Amino acid sequence: MATALTITIVCLAAATVLWWTIRPARPRGPRVLDSGEISLYRMRHVRPERHLGIVTGDLRRVHCAQLWVNPENTAMRMSRVDELSVSAIIRYEGACRDTAGRITADVIADELERRVGPRRPVPAGTAIITGPGDLARFGVRYVAHSAAVQGEPGGGYRQIRDVGRCATAVLTAIDGVTDPTPVRSVLFPLLGAGQGGGDPADTARALVGAVVDYFTATPASAITAVYLLAYTDIDLAACRKACDRAALRPSSPGEESRSGEPAREVAMTAPPFRQARKTLRIGLTVDVVGFGGRSTTGRESLEHRIPALLRRTLADAGADLGQVDHQWHGDGASIYLPGDADPSRMLTELIEATARRLAEDNRHHEDRIRLRMAVTLGLLGHSGTTGYTGPLVVDLARMVDAPPLRQAIADEPDRDLAVLTSDHVYSAVVRPGGFELAAARFRRVEVVVKEFAASAWLWVPEQG
Repeated sequence: MATALTITIVCLAAATVLWWTIRPARPRGPRVLDSGEISLYRMRHVRPERHLGIVTGDLRRVHCAQLWVNPENTAMRMSRVDELSVSAIIRYEGACRDTAGRITADVIADELERRVGPRRPVPAGTAIITGPGDLARFGVRYVAHSAAVQGEPGGGYRQIRDVGRCATAVLTAIDGVTDPTPVRSVLFPLLGAGQGGGDPADTARALVGAVVDYFTATPASAITAVYLLAYTDIDLAACRKACDRAALRPSSPGEESRSGEPAREVAMTAPPFRQARKTLRIGLTVDVVGFGGRSTTGRESLEHRIPALLRRTLADAGADLGQVDHQWHGDGASIYLPGDADPSRMLTELIEATARRLAEDNRHHEDRIRLRMAVTLGLLGHSGTTGYTGPLVVDLARMVDAPPLRQAIADEPDRDLAVLTSDHVYSAVVRPGGFELAAARFRRVEVVVKEFAASAWLWVPEQG
């Protein structure tokens, strides 16, 4: 009996050892990579020479690109901030927040909402450019929202069939941005390979191929470097394989490109973050009425007409657009008056010149431009050449979207301009009588937009 029991125990032990030896290995999940490592590849057959880089780790530690690409759905609705996605990170990090981390101004999501308007869903592959919001502290100047995934009722989201065209559309949109300082560097996550369920290897191969094809066909592009974000070791392997398959040549540290610029410097163009110094400034924002409801051709036309209109307007006020702080929004722009400007003179001339130049422009085009304008006073910061931050930026965004201003332009279909000034500007500049536009023509209104609540003053030009 004892012998039989011993034999049984030995057999069970042997079976256990054998099972542990031959058991199928559990599939290992992706490993999140350390942040900040950059590998550069030279596009040998592209002239002028460009670089493609791979950046590893967390998006929030990336400081090498002036434009971030946001993989979005065809509804162009950003993810909730508590989701694990690139869209959620961009939305939260680009928003203005209080000391507890609560969002006080949903800057990027709000601008995307205005840009898309009633056009949902957008075609797969569509690219829409917005400002960076508070991402400016990472060295970001713009965000490109790319329709890389499609939703199906009851089926969730899936990557679009040809994700390479997303890259082509994004690069085309970037090169089409009207900005005195062109965008030089772009960061692509693996579009649609996260929640969209796309294969990382196929996605990386499609993106690399599209980028190389774009630069080959567009030698005049201002972009000099494109980066792929590899969040995990699987993403990194996919990106490396795609670069190898495209016959891209790794750049060694210290190696110089044909232009004489060190290859490593291409990857590290963004300055280290420093707290922006803020000054008290008067700013104004103009926003095109009905921009999102126009066709693609119509919107592109306005994106050329608005900068030309503002250049002429500023020239009438004795200023040069190239010498005045400003920021483009696609459907409008913000202008920040110099700190030493006389607001009683310059504001009058800017408002009157805007009305005059707008009427002049509309006489030469069938597509009539109508503008909402907001004017206020506040603190403004500027992080190098990357963007503008501070309460002034947020308050202007709220005021130009104010219901009384929207209603004023809607109630006056024959007027092309409506202006809303803050109570600060009215009290300091208009009411004392130094403002050439009569104070009696301003009407007091109450403005409540999200967390913004204040009195303001509405002005609409007289007819004729």
